[in-house]
Amino acid sequence: MERIKIMFAHRCKIVIEGFKSIFSADDFHTVGQAYDEKNAMMGVRTLKPDILIINPELSKTDSGELIKKLKQTGQSTKVVVLTDTDDYDYIYECVGNGADGFIFEDGDIENSKIVDMIRLLYKFDVVCMPKPVFKSLVNLSGDRKPSGVGPLKLLTPREREVYMLMAKNYSNHEIGKALFISEATVKSHVSSILRKFKQPSRSKAVLYGFQNGVFNIRTINKMEVL
Repeated sequence: MERIKIMFAHRCKIVIEGFKSIFSADDFHTVGQAYDEKNAMMGVRTLKPDILIINPELSKTDSGELIKKLKQTGQSTKVVVLTDTDDYDYIYECVGNGADGFIFEDGDIENSKIVDMIRLLYKFDVVCMPKPVFKSLVNLSGDRKPSGVGPLKLLTPREREVYMLMAKNYSNHEIGKALFISEATVKSHVSSILRKFKQPSRSKAVLYGFQNGVFNIRTINKMEVL
């Protein structure tokens, strides 16, 4: 069985123990924990976890900068941010610095859904977020009409379909089923979209769509969120 190596970083030991209990299924393996920025950085470099669940406020300086430094370690670790705020500026900063997902600390999400979110992120690079975080992104575009021009002009009709499903948190496998194309073809389209938009990841490509009016409340009102 392929096991997902997971690490936790939080100032509170009780929080970490709680997450270790949540991720006790056989397909997860806790490889480390950290209570400060220094050990979080060291853990990512030496333990090379697949997933790091972290409260960026471990940083004594700037949360966004900590995420950026973690993503610059040269590892392929996915960084999932624990947050208790739905402030858009904070969320945008986290995503802009490389955050791969969010867990809302004060939310009412079932533990099983959190676990499923991490599995999706690991296996399919699906960007998942709780409703308070999602609403913050939606607020950016408000009720503006999709531009219909600009960024979308760069995409082929099929790439536009793939892009909209990316915004709905569909995995490559799910996109393939929805559009009746192979997963390999989906991956090719996703790579093309990232290249055309000059974005390094799916999360940034989707955020780019919000920022440039590609998505609004109506176009993503069926988006699957936790």
